[in-house]
Amino acid sequence: MLAGILALATLAVAPAAFAQQGQGSITGRVTDKATGQPLANVQVTISAGTRGALSNADGRFVIENVTAGRLEVRARFIGYSIGYLTVTVVPGETATAEFALSSNPVGLEALVVTASGEQQTARQIPNAVTKIAAANVEKAPITNLTDLLNARAAGVTVMQSSGTTGGGTRVRVRGSNSVTLSNEPVYYIDGVRISTDPSSNSIGVGGQVPSRLNDLSPEDIESIEVIKGPSAAALYGTAAANGIIQIHTKRGRPGPTQWTAYSEGGTVSNFTTFPDNVFGFDTTKSLSNPDSAPFRFGCSLPRVSLGQCSQSGGLFVQNPLMNRSPFRTGSLQHYGMGLSGGNEQTTFFVSSDFERENGVYNNNWLNRLNLRANVHNQARKGLTVDANTGYVSSRLRLPDNDNNALGYLGSGLLGNAAKPDGWGFLTPREVNAIDSRQGIERFTGGLTANAQPFSWLSARAVLGLDFTNRFETRTIAPNTVFFNQNSIDGSRAADPVQLFNYTANFSGSARRQLSPTVSTNTTVGLQWFRERSVTIFASGRKLAAGTGSLAGIGVPSVSEDQAEAKTLGFFVDEQVGLRDRLFLNAALRLDKNSAFGKNFGYIKYPKVGASWVISEEPFFPQTSLISSLRLRVAYGESGLQPGVLDAQQFFTPTAVALAGTDVPAFTFGTGNLGNAKLKPERTTEAELGLDADLLSERFHLELTYYDKHSHDALISVPIPPSAGGPTAQLYNLGQVNNKGVELTLTGSVLNTPATTWDFALSAFGNRNRLISLGKDLLGNKVQQIVFGDQRHVEGYPLGGYWEQRILSFADTGGRPGGGPDGIITANEIQLDPKYSYVGTPFPTQGASLSTGITWHNRIRVSALLDYRAGMSNFNLTAQFRCGLNECRDITDPKTPLAAQANAVASVFKADNIAYIEDADFLKLREIAVTYYAPATWAQRLGANSLSFTVSGRNLGTWTKYTGFDPELSQIGQSNFSQRDFLTQPPVRYFTARVNVTF
Repeated sequence: MLAGILALATLAVAPAAFAQQGQGSITGRVTDKATGQPLANVQVTISAGTRGALSNADGRFVIENVTAGRLEVRARFIGYSIGYLTVTVVPGETATAEFALSSNPVGLEALVVTASGEQQTARQIPNAVTKIAAANVEKAPITNLTDLLNARAAGVTVMQSSGTTGGGTRVRVRGSNSVTLSNEPVYYIDGVRISTDPSSNSIGVGGQVPSRLNDLSPEDIESIEVIKGPSAAALYGTAAANGIIQIHTKRGRPGPTQWTAYSEGGTVSNFTTFPDNVFGFDTTKSLSNPDSAPFRFGCSLPRVSLGQCSQSGGLFVQNPLMNRSPFRTGSLQHYGMGLSGGNEQTTFFVSSDFERENGVYNNNWLNRLNLRANVHNQARKGLTVDANTGYVSSRLRLPDNDNNALGYLGSGLLGNAAKPDGWGFLTPREVNAIDSRQGIERFTGGLTANAQPFSWLSARAVLGLDFTNRFETRTIAPNTVFFNQNSIDGSRAADPVQLFNYTANFSGSARRQLSPTVSTNTTVGLQWFRERSVTIFASGRKLAAGTGSLAGIGVPSVSEDQAEAKTLGFFVDEQVGLRDRLFLNAALRLDKNSAFGKNFGYIKYPKVGASWVISEEPFFPQTSLISSLRLRVAYGESGLQPGVLDAQQFFTPTAVALAGTDVPAFTFGTGNLGNAKLKPERTTEAELGLDADLLSERFHLELTYYDKHSHDALISVPIPPSAGGPTAQLYNLGQVNNKGVELTLTGSVLNTPATTWDFALSAFGNRNRLISLGKDLLGNKVQQIVFGDQRHVEGYPLGGYWEQRILSFADTGGRPGGGPDGIITANEIQLDPKYSYVGTPFPTQGASLSTGITWHNRIRVSALLDYRAGMSNFNLTAQFRCGLNECRDITDPKTPLAAQANAVASVFKADNIAYIEDADFLKLREIAVTYYAPATWAQRLGANSLSFTVSGRNLGTWTKYTGFDPELSQIGQSNFSQRDFLTQPPVRYFTARVNVTF
């Protein structure tokens, strides 16, 4: 830190590197090479110095007081290749430089925003940064932000857990790092850190919960940068080990005000075929007899073999989900308008976006309004100020489903043969009467100031707030839901939640051209972040008829939760450039967080790296096969902070009656023991890679290998109950490793005046392993962590499935002395007494292909394919149905013996190995067709351009998985738990859209 400050001070007083013999000026214009249109706000600089200017609305620029001589001039702009021209400046005269820049958002000259807010070219950065351009969002069936992320960046896995409107998703970047803490990445929008809690709901509906990430409108996004690991995210400090996702919203450009408008509508439909409920029907049993009632419609094959019942009535088949469908064809409506423009001093972008989606159930819908205003102002020479604001207002109604007896799928798939309509716990009318809602009012705003007091010195300050006001309710009116006495009595829950996220970042950078071949860039900075949440849990039973508020409850319950965490970080970053093709980088960050144990101070996160554009070396052969080649290597460290209260000691408060009066007290055996030495989890990562432009820049290749190792992972160590306190305590004991490769190939297969065919191919492989759980206070190894059918076991992937393998089965007859009867019973199955690893819920490899064909600049057809492999899913829906004697495998005499053995082992021996299924898949995520109307059509409307798009999403799945969909997860956005249990499968979207610009 001190070294960085001294470097800035030294540079501030250093004399000019070269004496000036005479001065002139450089003027010119910057245009888009493909369209010829002027480009505004292009940064034009002299390569061997820091003097420069920005182009105006007409693309023109002037650089004054330029040292005379032969100079190289550089023009760079986000999304374009850097332009280079050599001019000769004569004292007292003006030289001309005319630039025509080529679009190139992914090459070595693509601009990337660093942790300090600086823009650097990709060639200067020693690690992989994936950039997702959102400019074509109107040409694809994007319904939310996670759709924009999904299958578009190598190493970024988006796991969509259901087809529930308003449901959330899990996001993993280069695997899972932590056993205990969240593995979700951190998100920034225009430099402000935001809340993107993947499980954002205080009232459960069975498993699915919304995610705050999807509050953001894809229509407002200019681009997304994915910073994938500690080798790149070290300067972001604690909480950055899972990766950083930077979202940049749209900006205005100098020139006449441009209006954009769009209107979109479509359908949302369920396309899953649900299985029959198959019951063994014993006509000799009576429902009125408690002893025989379970066998009336529950005569399974094992019971037949044991003589407990007979299927005298054959099989009784019902399918309420298909025959008495609760589904509807939902709808999607989407409207928006934006305007942008300004002058050389002030530019603006303003937009509004309204979305209404009605899901496939009557009680599942979402209404959302997004407003945005971004203003850029050149306050004076060398000082710019940006104000970026966004506001979201949404209303969501969620249906009950998943691990919930009150849901549509629970009552349909776990049916009741004794009822004429076949529904189980509830009828659709009763399910629809359960009213669970979430209201959101959210403001995200940031103020950014960029100052350049000298040509070589710049400073940046960012102040921001992300505030979310949630209001979550659940109402069951009395005598509407006849599940149990509590539901009959009625209930009400109303939970107000407030989330505050404050950001304050300050940094300064000094750039010097020490010689014609050596440049330096020194940056020092401070970052402060504070997050605070306040939640009131208020609920009650026995709701008075005709009321819908807490005022009408008879048995109230209320509690409160508050949490706060603060992070303060300092960093220094030094970059040295040699001949503008070899860049060496070293950085250090110091962090202090309020969640650390009180005996733990600052943590250090170092970073080093190098980037070498070897193709620009004189010895590199010049060939059209390899237009450019960059080699890069990076090492860095980052961390994950403990939970807000993990290090603190506390007991749970309660009220007790003393002499007839309630008095405050606390409960032994609950709360938390705390740990004064608790540290953040530390993750180190080494990364190697290359970037290449091939065949005269027709194709661009990125290849990366990484090795990421997490130390000091938080592990919950059991404490004997005899200690008289909490039964577990957190310690920094564990180690986790992720190794992998990532590949991205983009380019143009065909490029003629009539037709272009472009594509983007990405692929990844990840090997996740739990290295160690550590040792407890007595020196004993911490035992494997078991949660359901999943476990954390040393030497295996986190959250792997573990079951007993079926060694053999044989139909020997269910009764003593009997021969084969075509039925497998529990005593005819032999299991391995040891548990074996079966699979991981996360993909270990995958690939995606995005491709599009444009014909005569009139029609564009695009598609997105997504492939994932190496993962498994627990088909708990099928297993549970067999456990209730409703599946064919346990009721139908025609079922093969192997299938019977699988079901019987699960139901009678609690071994679910047959239901941990291969979940590899290939999906056709989306197809879109866009027609760009002739200019005469637009002119009739008084518009500049007009286009029409029809698209579809979730159009096809190819998989061996026998459940409804291999991506389903009943637990929504749980850290590791993964099981397909009564979860609404993905829904299919068909939409039509009109885009107009004025």
